[in-house]
Amino acid sequence: MSVLSLNPSFIRLPLMALGLLFAMWSAMTGIAAIDYFRSQGYLEAWDYQLSQKSDYQIPANEYQDALSAAQHALALVPYNSDYQMMVANMLTWQLSNTGVLAPAQREALTNDILTIYRKAITQRPSWPYSYSQFAITKLKLGQIDQEMMAALQKANQLGPREIAIIHLTIKLGMTVWPQLDQATQLVVAGAIDRSLSWNLSEQLNARERLYALSLVGLYQRQADICPLLTTHSEYVTNLCRAIKKPNSTKAHK
Repeated sequence: MSVLSLNPSFIRLPLMALGLLFAMWSAMTGIAAIDYFRSQGYLEAWDYQLSQKSDYQIPANEYQDALSAAQHALALVPYNSDYQMMVANMLTWQLSNTGVLAPAQREALTNDILTIYRKAITQRPSWPYSYSQFAITKLKLGQIDQEMMAALQKANQLGPREIAIIHLTIKLGMTVWPQLDQATQLVVAGAIDRSLSWNLSEQLNARERLYALSLVGLYQRQADICPLLTTHSEYVTNLCRAIKKPNSTKAHK
């Protein structure tokens, strides 16, 4: 009776091929990550410069290097939604900080940005930050529409306790409150409620209360927000005490 034996080369060759493929994949993802973080570094540097000098202009060579790095990362790992949004962020910077673009160029950039964000959401539909960043980008583009509001609602549905999403929702809501529909206004009020009822540590609780109440007061939205709040505390009482027309909110018309 003969015993069937396998030639070791039949095992070795496939394993070597798999090892080579894994090495290539690791190298590509590693290079992509480096490019992504380089682009992120540029964005953070530009944000800082603008915080120090409002008329700061991004050097053309810096912008091109950052955009190229972001595009290269995406080309290497096209299924990464973070890399998708980085390219969209770069294009948004170009749109917002370049005053000499022709109308056709602006329209093309806007369409590219929206297309990239929609693809990123499709690739990672359960990630709340894709929706929140899409909502804020739509606001920057002046598109306060149903798509923007749906994205903000989805972000809060998927990430109701994410501090960054709560902050973005409150700030966006206070900024454009009259232009939001009733459902989105309720989402904004819900984010404020969550800030006021946060219960982790006293320092964090106080910080979140201050953030929410300061923005409501800054934009003078007490008459709109107070009738929608479900949280009851001395902070809410103090905020809402001076309201003259509690039924003036759009959501209750």
